[in-house]
Amino acid sequence: MAINSSKPLMADSSVEHVRLIYAAVGQAIFATIVSSVLLATVLWPVVSHNTLLLWLSLMLLISLVRGLTAYQYTKHSANDEAAAIWFRRFVVGSVFASIGWGAAAVLMFPENDAAHQVFLAFVVGGMAAGSITSLSYSKYLVYFYLVASLLPLQLRFFLSDTELGLEMAVMLIFYLMMLLFAATRAHNSILQVMSLKKDCDEFNRSYQQSERRYQRLLQTAADAFLLHDENGKFVDVNTQACKDLGYSRNEMLNMEITGITVTSGLQVAEQERSKLEKGETIQFEAVHKRKDGSVFPVEVRIGLISIDNSNFYSILARDVTERKRDEKIIRESQQRMALHVQRTPLGVIEWDKFFCVTEWNQAAETIFGYKKEEVIGRHAKDIIVPDEGLQQVNEVWDNLINMQSGLRSTNENITKDKTTILCDWYNTPLINETGEVIAVASLVQDITSQKNAELAIIRAKEEAEAASKAKSDFLSHMSHEFRTPLTAILGFSQIMSLRSDVPDKYRGYVAEITKAGAHLLELINDVLDLSSIEAGKLSCKLAVCELNGILSDCFKFVEGIAADNDIEIIDEVTGSDNYLVYVDRFRLKQAIINLLTNAIKYNSKQGTVTISCTVLEEKFISINIEDTGSGLTEKEQLRLFKPFERIGKYKGIDGTGIGLMITKRVVEMMGGEVGVESTVGKGSVFWLKVALSSDANVLNNNIKK
Repeated sequence: MAINSSKPLMADSSVEHVRLIYAAVGQAIFATIVSSVLLATVLWPVVSHNTLLLWLSLMLLISLVRGLTAYQYTKHSANDEAAAIWFRRFVVGSVFASIGWGAAAVLMFPENDAAHQVFLAFVVGGMAAGSITSLSYSKYLVYFYLVASLLPLQLRFFLSDTELGLEMAVMLIFYLMMLLFAATRAHNSILQVMSLKKDCDEFNRSYQQSERRYQRLLQTAADAFLLHDENGKFVDVNTQACKDLGYSRNEMLNMEITGITVTSGLQVAEQERSKLEKGETIQFEAVHKRKDGSVFPVEVRIGLISIDNSNFYSILARDVTERKRDEKIIRESQQRMALHVQRTPLGVIEWDKFFCVTEWNQAAETIFGYKKEEVIGRHAKDIIVPDEGLQQVNEVWDNLINMQSGLRSTNENITKDKTTILCDWYNTPLINETGEVIAVASLVQDITSQKNAELAIIRAKEEAEAASKAKSDFLSHMSHEFRTPLTAILGFSQIMSLRSDVPDKYRGYVAEITKAGAHLLELINDVLDLSSIEAGKLSCKLAVCELNGILSDCFKFVEGIAADNDIEIIDEVTGSDNYLVYVDRFRLKQAIINLLTNAIKYNSKQGTVTISCTVLEEKFISINIEDTGSGLTEKEQLRLFKPFERIGKYKGIDGTGIGLMITKRVVEMMGGEVGVESTVGKGSVFWLKVALSSDANVLNNNIKK
């Protein structure tokens, strides 16, 4: 491994580096204290006591400060930012310590005493050598320590006149060089160890992370994982395996593969051993057995792995119960669909992209007369497309292939016996995964009979409309023809009723003639109105009208009828607010008189007819006419408002049976509605709803629409 020794280790004052230097500082402090005391003791006889005490005090103070710093470091958790601060404190302490040993050579060098000089050199040199152990983490710091502690001593030997002074100086120079070389090698060794340790830590971290990821993936995998030796005994299982089989992990690790399999995979694995030894996996389906004895299908994948020269089988087993159930459902659905296709009354035909038949069901056989084996592979134009319809069918086909249109079409086709039929086609392009049309599926229905029936219905409708028009024209014409002589009869009868010379015997006959003529005129007028409505000739002239005035006219018209039938009319409208309505005055009077007349005629003896109004959301007003008659059942109410419909229990009462129908039509022409609410035994409320004048414009628009 290449080491760049030119970069000082401690220039990167990381947490780990600081931890290492403080780990060794305790020994250095201890050595400093012991060596300082020993040196002071030995030199006590030959060096000034004050100098010795001053130097010893300084060395002990430096050691104390360094010790307290080291102690404080152990009490703090250093991060990258704090590590630089602690490193600087260590450097300061080491520098002062090296200066202190260098000062010993200057202050306490015993002149003319070779033995004590050698002892001084021995102690200082020993401390310098010892610094390599504790300071080599920082190359420049150890260099400074060696030079600062030994260089002053070398200079004193050079400058002294003692015996062997020069030799000692030279020896110290060589000794310093050796220490520098040793410090460099120690520093590089430390760097190398640190690098190896870092790599080892990263490898261990990576391995542990990988192991954790593997275990996490293994335990959270959706498939069951089982590992067993060549004898079938389990050595590892994951959580899903325990969950699928109903055993705990400890129970499974004491089991063999044969305890969970109905169909053993060991035989398959032995048969495919050659593939497994090549690193391949084998896959097959098997049946596993749970702890409770139930079984379930699994999809198994087996591999062979070697661990510590031993072979193990790794198994991934996926519970495919749901998949098997879904496959069964799909298979049954396909079978039902195939049966449906064969039995459906719609022809089911599939074409390839060249418009040739690939599928032809029984209904298609019935529609076109060809058996399936007669048409498979044949082009449509050769079997069911007439020559005159070929261009239209080709256009539809081209649009289908290009997915533009043609999903539904109606075409003339020909059968095997050359009969022309009309068919409805529902087409669906079949595409592949790239979106290309590869075929077309068609549903076809023979609508010839349906079209013929529709034409017959249209003809019948036209004939009925023509007959209705002829009836209306006839009724209108005859009504006018009836009205001319009837007018003369009514006129002469009225004249005769006014003459004083008519005997009393005949005056009653004249009154009967007048009454019968008036009834006949009413009938003719109703028939004329009905004819005009059906012919679309009846019109309304809408205007703003006072409701009170209209109701007053209506009350005057029915007063005589009410008196003749002993019916009391209760007016709850005209004495209150006078509403403005947007109606045809004449047609509204006609409708109200019809309802009032019916309420009087179909009422009970000495009954009442009550007229009231209700404003609906400030847009419409409902005019309610309530009687005290016998009421109507729901079935009888359904027969109202239809021409010439009369309720059976009222057959003895005069009426045409078209009054309510005319009332309904004219009110609707004014944009209103007519309805009834009735209770058997209590009476009925006929109501008609018309617009208030504030909504005249809106109503007029609705009528035009």
